[in-house]
Amino acid sequence: MFGLSLNRICLAAAAIGLIGTAMSCSQRRDDSAFDLYGKKALAEPVDHVQQVTRTRNNYPTEVSYNADLTFKTEEGETVTAKHVQLDQDKLATLRAGGRVELVYLPKKPTKVRFPGWVPEPASSTASLFLVFLVGASASWFLSKRR
Repeated sequence: MFGLSLNRICLAAAAIGLIGTAMSCSQRRDDSAFDLYGKKALAEPVDHVQQVTRTRNNYPTEVSYNADLTFKTEEGETVTAKHVQLDQDKLATLRAGGRVELVYLPKKPTKVRFPGWVPEPASSTASLFLVFLVGASASWFLSKRR
């Protein structure tokens, strides 16, 4: 099948699982940091907005918006978070001259989220790690059968 051995497929699954696990752990670390240290601020209205349209078979399936959001930290520092994804309600508020509440990390103020974000479930990290374990175990087993 396309010149791929079962062992290579298992190694690829293990690599995907390992990379996914690392990314998921990083996301969970960020989730925890926002829970423990996140500070609220108000983003200023924006001028430039980038529309991102996702398509499938040349038909639009999803439209989202990215903007650079500027806000002041508790210490009075002006910070701009680049390419923050906005929903239509937040975009409309900003375009009308309103301000939108966000949460930032004091040690990395350009890393922002909006209040009400949902943390990644632990089950996704566990699932990815399971893919790694199955792929690595199957590859090891197949290499020992030779």
